[in-house]
Amino acid sequence: MLLIDEALTWKAGDHLPSKTAPDITTALMVLWIRIWGPMKSLLNDQAGGLVWQIATAFFDLLCLMRLSASYTHLPLPTILRVEMSA
Repeated sequence: MLLIDEALTWKAGDHLPSKTAPDITTALMVLWIRIWGPMKSLLNDQAGGLVWQIATAFFDLLCLMRLSASYTHLPLPTILRVEMSA
């Protein structure tokens, strides 16, 4: 998983055991939210785990907006772009 703040180009990343909601939400908490706080929006490469009910509850609890982008080229690792609130 790679997290990128588009404004500052700050990056954080780690290996995910799987692309399931528990692994993705745990990585978001450890890599980003614990350090910087919740982001305003999250642009993702349509990682399947982010549509699970547990992920939806996580995003609703923290008032995070999910945005999806589609890629037509070769598969990439899960990439999440972060927009921090002002």
